[in-house]
Amino acid sequence: LRRRFTLWRRVGGGGNGTGSNATARNATAAQQQQVQVVSFNATFSINVYQLTTASPGEGLTFVIAPSRDEPPPGSYGGYLGLTNATLEATGPAANRFVAVEFDTLKQSYDPDDNHVGLNLGSVVSNKTASLAAFRIATNESTATNYTVWVQYDGAARHVSVFMGVRGRPKPPSPVLE
Repeated sequence: LRRRFTLWRRVGGGGNGTGSNATARNATAAQQQQVQVVSFNATFSINVYQLTTASPGEGLTFVIAPSRDEPPPGSYGGYLGLTNATLEATGPAANRFVAVEFDTLKQSYDPDDNHVGLNLGSVVSNKTASLAAFRIATNESTATNYTVWVQYDGAARHVSVFMGVRGRPKPPSPVLE
């Protein structure tokens, strides 16, 4: 579902910038300014498996991006349709996205070919977890349906990712936090 929402924004403030003591008012305004945040839960099913070993895909990515713009040129393959070599070289600040990747192909910066990663503005994950420890395999040729729960606590700026075989209850522990 493509619907705009704001994860966090500055709200409030004080004063209108008039009067004799602008410095004191600006300091007060900065103290009064608050950040409004939202939280969300997303639940979806995935079925990622390899049809052939000749040219496997890279996996699947759940992404939060600042716009509905088209992917940048050259963003295929390991760039997940989110970035490219030029943007990646400039660093995460140039790429304004958050992604949870379900990776099925090991790159030099990946722990293995069956992991989940949290990506902040880069295809190099900030944090990863091998799915093998949870008896989950997205890199095999056998099709298995999984349910994924992505939870974001806006106040804590905390992401939790749960994953289990579809039809079973949500696992008590996340595969990635």
